[in-house]
Amino acid sequence: MELHYDNPAMISGTVDSSGMRMYYTSTAREYDAGILTFGHDITPDQIIPPNAKSFTTTAILTGECTEAILPEDGIRVFGNFLHTHVVGHGLTVQHFRKNPECDVYEELEPIDRNLQYDFNYQQITHLKREVVIKPGDVVQLKCFYGTEGVDGVTLGGLSTRNEMCFTFLVYYPAVDFQIAISRIESSALRDYLKSLPSGDQIVNGTEIDYSKLNTVDWDVDKFQETVDESMQGAFCRGEGNAIYRVTKFPEIGCPYIAPDQCTTEATEATEGGVVLRASVALLLLLSLLAATLG
Repeated sequence: MELHYDNPAMISGTVDSSGMRMYYTSTAREYDAGILTFGHDITPDQIIPPNAKSFTTTAILTGECTEAILPEDGIRVFGNFLHTHVVGHGLTVQHFRKNPECDVYEELEPIDRNLQYDFNYQQITHLKREVVIKPGDVVQLKCFYGTEGVDGVTLGGLSTRNEMCFTFLVYYPAVDFQIAISRIESSALRDYLKSLPSGDQIVNGTEIDYSKLNTVDWDVDKFQETVDESMQGAFCRGEGNAIYRVTKFPEIGCPYIAPDQCTTEATEATEGGVVLRASVALLLLLSLLAATLG
């Protein structure tokens, strides 16, 4: 259990009365469940420009990680906990699987998705259907931020005034899969910052002066393109393995197309109406026959 406290005004005399209730059973369940922590590395290299209507941070769980750590039958995800801080307004957990007909990867139905995320109402979501993640599958987490009216850049960090991009997949059977994180390669970020008019002041050798980022006249679209297309450093740990890969986000040959819920519901309603009208017509016919025979 981990509690975080944020008291920037240094208010005294506040008492925390929160707690938790735990249950136990003498009968062991068939499977142990596990929680996989997955997201963007907690680092100021996660840069979210100011005055952005929407800016996306993406984290990747590589196929090399799932291939090396997951059991042959995969794991079954039944719950999930999405997490950003206050400028986050949406998250989606994407699921990709190799398919030769799709030029390597097919995008499956999202594992979880909340485009109306509110930091003040966080909860574990119990999925409608269990999702099987197999060895070789790729998982991506996209976090969407809005910084209109925010003064200065927002950097990744532990404070509520910083940002995070994480999800916690609840699954079974439990395996030794502890964490998976990724971030833009430092050299790619430095190269972009150096290309800016004030780049020489921001980057000194391999060091970035994050305090100077507020002097930048940010081109949000250009920076988004740089982050999305640059090499990513992806790390995972489990089953005695620590795997680091420099990779790019996968190109998807067959994107997922969500079913049209309105059309589906309308079709079901229409089909139901047809059945109802047929039943009424049959009853009327039987009534007429009964009256005639009577």
